[in-house]
Amino acid sequence: MLLAVTVPGAFAQTVSAPTAQELTAITERGILLNEYDRAAWHASDAVQTANPKTVEGQHYIAKKENGKWNVVFGKLTPDRNLFEVHYEAVQQTKPQEFSV
Repeated sequence: MLLAVTVPGAFAQTVSAPTAQELTAITERGILLNEYDRAAWHASDAVQTANPKTVEGQHYIAKKENGKWNVVFGKLTPDRNLFEVHYEAVQQTKPQEFSV
């Protein structure tokens, strides 16, 4: 019984607090993830407004270049080695405005 109590403690890991640099990196990734999500939201609204049946069953990939988001919508090819782009939505002056 004593062995069962002492052995788990031998395998315990010590956890240290993250550094300020690690916390900053985590925060930056969170901010970028939020921007990515908002860009995908507004871009998909723009694509659906243009043609409501187009985004059904499609996936999207967003990329930020020169301070603006570009979101492409499409599907993987049957052999699953390429992403076939069907629509592209580009962010305009305002963050919530996208042209298709």
